[in-house]
Amino acid sequence: MDLSALDRTTIVLHGFLLARVIGDLIWWPVVRKIGSKGNVLGILLFLGASSSN
Repeated sequence: MDLSALDRTTIVLHGFLLARVIGDLIWWPVVRKIGSKGNVLGILLFLGASSSN
């Protein structure tokens, strides 16, 4: 299975979004903060991958 850079960044973005939602649901600030910071990273990676296509 060959994933493009855009597919990989989409997976990263959604993984951190899931961490953020789980952190919100179970009131776990550490997981929520990791999800938030990872979301920013995922968005930046997504924008970089989509602009290079």
